[in-house]
Amino acid sequence: MSIKLKLISFLSMFVLMLGVLIMGVFAIGQQTITLDGSVNFNIANKDLYIKDVRISNDNYTEQSVGGFLPGYINENFNLSLSTVSNQYGSFSLHFDIINTTTLAYDVTVSYPSNYQSQNIEVTVNSEIPASPSEITEITDTTPTTEIVLMITNPNGYTINLSDITINISEQAKILEDFTFEGNVLTAYTGTASDLVIPGSYSIVDGQYVEGNDYTVTEIGDGAVSGLSSLISVTIPSCIQSIGDNAFTQNEYLETVKFIGNSQLTTIGEGAFAECFEINELHIPASVVTIERYAFSNTNLEVLEFNEGSQLESIGMEAFAFALISEVTIPASVTYLGVGAFGDCRNLSSVTFENTTGWQAGTTSLSSSDLSNRTTAATYLTDTYDNREWTRS
Repeated sequence: MSIKLKLISFLSMFVLMLGVLIMGVFAIGQQTITLDGSVNFNIANKDLYIKDVRISNDNYTEQSVGGFLPGYINENFNLSLSTVSNQYGSFSLHFDIINTTTLAYDVTVSYPSNYQSQNIEVTVNSEIPASPSEITEITDTTPTTEIVLMITNPNGYTINLSDITINISEQAKILEDFTFEGNVLTAYTGTASDLVIPGSYSIVDGQYVEGNDYTVTEIGDGAVSGLSSLISVTIPSCIQSIGDNAFTQNEYLETVKFIGNSQLTTIGEGAFAECFEINELHIPASVVTIERYAFSNTNLEVLEFNEGSQLESIGMEAFAFALISEVTIPASVTYLGVGAFGDCRNLSSVTFENTTGWQAGTTSLSSSDLSNRTTAATYLTDTYDNREWTRS
């Protein structure tokens, strides 16, 4: 055989072998993935709606999932698939989700531990953003968020989707405009009209969020003061102390609510001073001390100390200039500061639950005088309003 023929024969054999090698590599890259079973969702509510589901492979070819019916996700929802096979090393399930709430959700995925040893990788995008407003009606134009569940399976194992669970959990809500230090609320700078003081919080990625890592027991000095937007404030039962000037000069604040079995013991100096629109107040039974000027310069018309009051001390001018017409002083009170009810010009009836042992400065006050509601009111607002009252 001539050299020329030998060379042609060699090149032909080389090309044939190269072709076989390329086909083998190509075949390895086209392992068949077989899917069967149901995709499970772990979510407790029914605020998320699956509008559409599609399946695609790493060749970016999408196809719809037969038999799928749109519906809300809850803990019983699953997506059943008949056996699906493709000849690519990975595939994705695409879920078009409508979030009907103003809450954001985290998305994670759970799958069997043996997937790692089989070189199977399962991933899902990590978030469903909040809707700008609540959605009450779903239409063809309602915006969707796509959740993509991607499974990489280079060795072609059969995958039972029933082994895979998509977990959807409500994201911790950021406590915007709040600042904390340990158990103390140190500042609120927002513009809410109806403010609920958080009873607890957590810190995630340097942000204050709803959570239970820290219990708030104190509202710090000046923490929620000087807000022109504030109309009502709700104070949780875990608050034990309200600091000096904590809510002062909230000129439009009308309502202060203490909820639950309040643990509040101290209301600080000037805490609600110059909150001109407060007209009704119910002091929790747990309060022991009301410091001076705490509620001075308000339009307070109704003042009640809750049944079983443990109140011992009402500071100087604590309720000065209030518009109350009557008040009951709990039996536990042993101290009234100078002008505690000074300039309360409408106050005509004062009931002392304990009328014995009182002195205004060095002047002893008779039990019979203090048993007379009109006389007691005159003593408290006029005759002896410039003296400290003590009870032994």
